[in-house]
Amino acid sequence: MAELLSRMNVCEGMSPLPLFREFAAAFFAVSALALVHQPADAVAAPAASSTCCPADVSTPAPVAGVRHVVLIGVDGFGAYAWEKAKIPNLRFLAANGALTLNARTVLPTISAPNWGTHLMGAGPELHGWTSNGARSLEPLVRNERGLFPTVFSIVRAAHPKAKLAAFYDWGRIHNLLDTDVLSHEVYVGCLDGKITRFKRPREHPRAANAGDSPRGVKRTDQELVEEYEASSKEVTAAAAEYIEKEKPLLSFIYLGALDETGHKLGHDTPAYYTTLANVDAHVGRILEAIKKAGMEKETVIIVVSDHGGVGRGHGKNSKLETQIPWLIWGPGIKRGVTMNSAVLNTDTSPTIVRLLGLPQPQPWRGKPVEEAIAK
Repeated sequence: MAELLSRMNVCEGMSPLPLFREFAAAFFAVSALALVHQPADAVAAPAASSTCCPADVSTPAPVAGVRHVVLIGVDGFGAYAWEKAKIPNLRFLAANGALTLNARTVLPTISAPNWGTHLMGAGPELHGWTSNGARSLEPLVRNERGLFPTVFSIVRAAHPKAKLAAFYDWGRIHNLLDTDVLSHEVYVGCLDGKITRFKRPREHPRAANAGDSPRGVKRTDQELVEEYEASSKEVTAAAAEYIEKEKPLLSFIYLGALDETGHKLGHDTPAYYTTLANVDAHVGRILEAIKKAGMEKETVIIVVSDHGGVGRGHGKNSKLETQIPWLIWGPGIKRGVTMNSAVLNTDTSPTIVRLLGLPQPQPWRGKPVEEAIAK
């Protein structure tokens, strides 16, 4: 451009028209190039795509040997309970993997905001789930299905034919999953007093979460806890069957019974530890399924929680509510390590995509828990 301006100044004997045309063509070419490099909000938004946002970093190499990831979510598992509980399967994973009892929730310390954070790599201020009710804040970024990017959507974009599955016994988990990209989904609830598997929470008009008494029916807190215990056992059975048969790349298994016990009979009570021992047995059943499927040397298991609790509740900012365990085991993971890193619920999905060698989307705010990964 500067060269053209100089030529127009010195070539006084020439007709200006050819130079003017050359100048105009160069001007519009540079203007178009500048427009392309403007910030996204300075031009019309592009059509949504399966990659709704740029990667935050370059694509990492996958962790050697990792071909499957199983994420186990234990609702209401406070870190304070670890030392007191009879949990041989979880202790086996910790002894042969990496553990912190100082992981921290996002606020508020309730379920949907924190499970959303585990699955979406960012906090409620970005993914929009600030309560257990309807989403109260529009997500800052959306994919073509109108959802904040989940770990399932990121894995699906990279592996179109992979098996991705979710199993849960609290209906609101459905809202936190990008269900259109799942290969298999199982919700375990109650239908007319019987524990029942459904494809989704509203598959039947009378389907309800375990532990929810039908209108006009009175049951004891112990009966409600036992019902939720049965639903978590059924979730485990459904997940184990699928793992053995289909060998999914990524599975999420949510177990809600411990939180129900905390609400009905109290956190840090004998009943709470009885339920936690049953949860540990469910973890053992998943381990058994992984072995039967021949996946043991290729599978990473991550065990996480959404919050702890005090008395019969949670939702405030005490250490008993905000401090939770975060455990990882499998190929490429350090053995017998107690981690010192600051770990948040935002870090779960970034760790999963790191294990699988996938780029992390820019809107995620968590980081892979690198201290757990063997170099």
